[in-house]
Amino acid sequence: MPTQTLNRALPALLLALTSLLPTTAFAQRALPQSSPSRPLPGASLRTLLGQRTVSPAATPVQLRTSPATVAWIQRVSIPLQGQAGPGGLTGPGAPGFTGLLYRILVPATGYDELFSLHVPAASPGVARPMLVGFHGFGTSHLDLYFNARELMDEAAARGWFFLAPFQANPATSSPAAGALRDPSFSFASAESQVHVEALIDFVLSQWSVDVDRIYGIGFSMGGGNALSFAARHRDRDRGAFAAVVNHTGTVSVSDVWTNNPPTAVCNPGATNPVRSKMHLTFGGLPPSFEYQRSSLIDLDPAGQLLPGGRHMAVNLAGVPVQSHHHAQDSLTYLVDQTIAFHGFLSTVTGASSSLLVGTASACPSSTCGIPNEHCWDTLDLAGACSWLASQRLDAAPLQGDLLADRDGRWGSIEVELETAGQFGALRYAFTTQPSGSATVELLDRENLQRLEVDGVAYGLDLSAGITVRTSSVDGLPTTLVLDGITTAPFSVLRNGVPVTAPCAGAAGPGWCYDAVAQEVRLIEPSASLEVWELN
Repeated sequence: MPTQTLNRALPALLLALTSLLPTTAFAQRALPQSSPSRPLPGASLRTLLGQRTVSPAATPVQLRTSPATVAWIQRVSIPLQGQAGPGGLTGPGAPGFTGLLYRILVPATGYDELFSLHVPAASPGVARPMLVGFHGFGTSHLDLYFNARELMDEAAARGWFFLAPFQANPATSSPAAGALRDPSFSFASAESQVHVEALIDFVLSQWSVDVDRIYGIGFSMGGGNALSFAARHRDRDRGAFAAVVNHTGTVSVSDVWTNNPPTAVCNPGATNPVRSKMHLTFGGLPPSFEYQRSSLIDLDPAGQLLPGGRHMAVNLAGVPVQSHHHAQDSLTYLVDQTIAFHGFLSTVTGASSSLLVGTASACPSSTCGIPNEHCWDTLDLAGACSWLASQRLDAAPLQGDLLADRDGRWGSIEVELETAGQFGALRYAFTTQPSGSATVELLDRENLQRLEVDGVAYGLDLSAGITVRTSSVDGLPTTLVLDGITTAPFSVLRNGVPVTAPCAGAAGPGWCYDAVAQEVRLIEPSASLEVWELN
């Protein structure tokens, strides 16, 4: 077998072989031995994503590596330089590269997450950027080591952290999945993103990372996963991505389902399990909330953008995205997705999107005898890192749309949904006059029980006056919170009429001030446009 072909097969092969290797006290299991019951579609992100899990200590119980696995890597001639990591563990790496193979228990799902990590040699307390790499379909976190090694070398040369998560998908990881068992099948599922979230939480808790320079990069399924994580995680304190490089990403999960027929492409007599695995992962057939929230754009069965669809890409306002595809990529539907995604993002206020097309032949493999040009090699990895290095996390956008699939913080706005398993939506704008008075627009609210605005981030000054304009499309009452307000307002008007009802038990509009939390709460029960004035 040619060396290049062997290297491309190694990530998946290693994943299969780890279950056959002898284990130690540090390697209790390669995969979970039992499957937790899967929550009903729509419930998982409310109960998992957005809730910080306690970062596990670096102990043999929760952070463990297998010496047998490391020994196997040595036998296939991957150069090693063992260096101590958290808990005294060691792992593979090139000279100057501290590569650690980890397995960490994610309490929120009860499953292990495999990952590799490079920790830069820097003085303690010196914050360094971090690059998070997302592997493609059917491989593992070691795909980045074998097939995109330049990314790891670039990270080491630039003094960056490099994190490669496996993104385990519990729905297809358990023995209950039977013949469909495939933990590498994630497509930005709710639980797989919980695993990435837990890893980033862990790294941020253990090392000094520059939270304004955390970047995402991904190929194929991994490109969609990187973008989905960026769109669903906009909290700076929890690792919001400052920019993303997307290489032919699966930005519409339902379109992946449409373009994967029941029979195998290269062997019509064999079953193609992709759709069945999607049924397990997303709880049925598209379209549904589960498919939509794991996608960036909402496409119809013909591959066209749905007008008024649930496009999670609206949350990428302020996140520069560089997308790539090869002109001869045989997975034409992924090329079409990439082009449609770039086109949609170009219409989003405050978004920044560029599209680069490769033409040089680079991939050594083929599909059904046809060169597919679908591989990491068609992306200029050093150039991608140079572009990422020029980006920093922007301040929260002053206007745009917010589409929330869970409770949590989205930039400088925190939301709590009225009903789980449905999207919360909002159109917002913040303007400040030279006098210092500010206008906050929270319009077309949908499925939102509570909205909290970071008044410090948006420069809200009660002494200069604050106007809140708000409306909803569903008529549900919403508690609107302005925090960072150091004194109670002496005047609160709604549509020019003084409001005196308190928050608690208010049948209609009401307001109150919490001196401890330093926040003003407005209770708005109406669907029509209402105007609050605070002084």
